[in-house]
Amino acid sequence: MQVVLRNLRDYARRHGYGVLQWDKSPCESSGRHVLWSKIPALYYALVHLPTSYLWWQDADSLFVLPERSLEFLKPQHGSSLTIAGDHNCYINTGHFMLANTSWTYQFLDDIWVKGRPPLGPHPWQWPEQAMILYIISGWPKKCSRHAEICCQKPDTFDTQNVDLRRNDDVHVYLPDFKRGESFIVHFARNVRGVPHSREKMMRDWDSDPSRTLNAWNDFYVKRRVDALLKAKKKAAVALLNETAKRSHRSAT
Repeated sequence: MQVVLRNLRDYARRHGYGVLQWDKSPCESSGRHVLWSKIPALYYALVHLPTSYLWWQDADSLFVLPERSLEFLKPQHGSSLTIAGDHNCYINTGHFMLANTSWTYQFLDDIWVKGRPPLGPHPWQWPEQAMILYIISGWPKKCSRHAEICCQKPDTFDTQNVDLRRNDDVHVYLPDFKRGESFIVHFARNVRGVPHSREKMMRDWDSDPSRTLNAWNDFYVKRRVDALLKAKKKAAVALLNETAKRSHRSAT
């Protein structure tokens, strides 16, 4: 956690931004999962801080291009939310920017009130993201119980209020990192075989990014080679079985 806070504070200091840090989950008293914390935290910031924009960033992320400011992520063309997705879904709520508008207040209120368990859509692995996905997809009935159905952007997507960016404009996972281009690395767990815990990966990155990348590349190459060898072995076994069947038919 210290690695994340230092990275965040250094970045904010460099660009003159403020940082709002929570020592415990702001939704603790509600009995909801900690993933819901971002909603009351953002609402509090909107009400109590004199700011036109708010940036949310999950605690398993690091700025890796610190010279780039957040200016390019401000919602454009009158919209109120800038967000991107990943390889699983067209949105990912680990990183997004909100403008201080009446739409944003209603948006956060809808997420919190209408998305409360068990009213909100599944999957529960990403409860607040499921509700956000449901809302910005245009509240389609087919996604009301299971929002994952809407992970392929539907025609009802809210283009008026949501500024949807390319995934790598906002964040990348470690396997997709490009030196000098990637802005934020998201060290999420279980993403395409990343071999260690996110805490270890962030600590390693903080001490030596090149070593971390090399370690992951070595792991990934070995994983790919093992998969190819396994596939070839299966193909060889299938070929032997087919040859044996042919021999048996010939004998009879």
